[in-house]
Amino acid sequence: KVSKAVATIKKLLENIMKDVNNEKFRQIKTNNKVIASKVVPVDGALDLLMAVGFENDGSEILKANGDNLDLQAKRAVVLLDEAFTIPTAHLCTVLTHTQTVRGLYIDDDNKIIGSACLDNSVRIWEASTGSCQKELPQGTGHGRPARSDPGVLCIGMMTKDQELSVISGGRDGLVIHWKPMQEQVIRFLGHGEAVGNGPRPTNAQNVSCVCCASQYDLVITGGWDKTAISWDTIGDAPATRFGVFGAAVNGLCLAYDAAATLNVCGVAACGDGCLYFFEAAKKATMPGQLLPPYRTLDMAAGTVLRAIACSSYLQQDCSLVTASNDGVLRLWNTSQLVRGAALASPQFETPFLYTVAVAANRAAAAGDEGVVTVLQLPSLAVLQRIPMPGPVWSLALSSTFLVCGCEDQLGSFVFSYDPKYKAADFLIANHQAISGAAAQRAKHSVTILNGDAARPAAVRQAVGGGVSMGQGYDFQFPVDLGTGDGELQIQWNNGDDPTDVATRFCLTNRLPTGHVNEIVQFIQQASGQAPAQDSSGGTPIPTNIPAPSVQADMIAQITALGVDEARARDALDRAGWASVEAAVHLLF
Repeated sequence: KVSKAVATIKKLLENIMKDVNNEKFRQIKTNNKVIASKVVPVDGALDLLMAVGFENDGSEILKANGDNLDLQAKRAVVLLDEAFTIPTAHLCTVLTHTQTVRGLYIDDDNKIIGSACLDNSVRIWEASTGSCQKELPQGTGHGRPARSDPGVLCIGMMTKDQELSVISGGRDGLVIHWKPMQEQVIRFLGHGEAVGNGPRPTNAQNVSCVCCASQYDLVITGGWDKTAISWDTIGDAPATRFGVFGAAVNGLCLAYDAAATLNVCGVAACGDGCLYFFEAAKKATMPGQLLPPYRTLDMAAGTVLRAIACSSYLQQDCSLVTASNDGVLRLWNTSQLVRGAALASPQFETPFLYTVAVAANRAAAAGDEGVVTVLQLPSLAVLQRIPMPGPVWSLALSSTFLVCGCEDQLGSFVFSYDPKYKAADFLIANHQAISGAAAQRAKHSVTILNGDAARPAAVRQAVGGGVSMGQGYDFQFPVDLGTGDGELQIQWNNGDDPTDVATRFCLTNRLPTGHVNEIVQFIQQASGQAPAQDSSGGTPIPTNIPAPSVQADMIAQITALGVDEARARDALDRAGWASVEAAVHLLF
């Protein structure tokens, strides 16, 4: 219905572009059989024609009498093509790295890609060829923290007066302003300081995210110390610190907030599932002053928000898009949660979405499942699902390129929407071969959740496959695992895979996945199924459980970052109690 309306409107506008002075083309009869059946019934169709320059004088004829009608028509056709043409990204090139790529950025001209890696490297690349142009020099770049692994976690870029600036933040607590063409490096330090009279949290120096805006001379970073800092990268003014937020800051963006009459505000996406809005351009009036957020949205409380992006902080109708640990991409405006898209397949044990990127009317998200999903904004309709060879930790998206940063030594894969940049067939075949494990997961259908249905509790019900409290399920039983959580309810239907049911039950109730095998056996007995030959999908990581006093200390270090005790213990269980760093890596 909509596609037919778009095609008809484009034909009307193209007629005007060909012969703007033809009076026949400057009149549209709304009672015409084609117009009445294909255009009039579609919401917004006549409004679009009015915006181009047609007017309704009360009759059944729309007339265009204004000037520049052909230019207006051309602009409308371009916008329609952008909004309703489904683009396909093809592999372009591969950027080689030695460890996980945690940060990516594309400059405004679609020419330069910036990358940040856990090997402490910061590089800029030519987007179309994948050629490395510059690397942040060793000795002036990021270092190794005293008690944790090294790594650069985020990168941003901005151009002012034709001068490129690269901003990076890492686990060493440094924010580095690098001007590659001038080979100039400026280092800033500030995250990790104790707030008020409270203790200094473990790993609080980690700089997890950065956002930049050359129009406002803004460079803002977020950290595990639950604050955001606005830096003066031009003069010598002191930094301004915002917070304290409810948990570690995992993502930052800038937005236009009409409700608060702010041309630009900062939005922090945090580990407690909340969005915190702050006056990004405001400056502290005294040393050490903390500027609090002016609004908090907690519609996603109950899950960890991992990343955020904004469609355009210069537009009043900007959309905020977040990625979270429950596998749901959420679309917000500056006052409420609008809708969500459940991207992760239900059988995947860790549905975490690590990253999201936005360009114009498209968003891309990916995570542990190794599938990059490109969606239309604001509908969240799926445009493309791209299987990758491993978990994806970072994304960058523009009108021309999509860049996907992978785990370990897999590197970054650059895709292009322009066919002229398409890679050689053998490179595409190689990528498809090494991405085979994710190819089946990419076929999973995405569920759209509108309004309150996109809240985490509603998502858990949707994933469960029916109505709770025994209505709509073939089986329902009380479960008490002796974990102190009391009696829980587990439900499933005939034909459901026991391992899937058990895994979802553990994730929903935040139980250690070490219980999966035990629950699988219970499901098989209760439903009369033969025991499965292999239920290793829920086998926990082999562990050397430390003494209770050491466990308590490790849990305390993680809860200091704003994570509740149940989630901290679950992360340590999944990390095999190897280290606090390994558990935090799963949470943030």
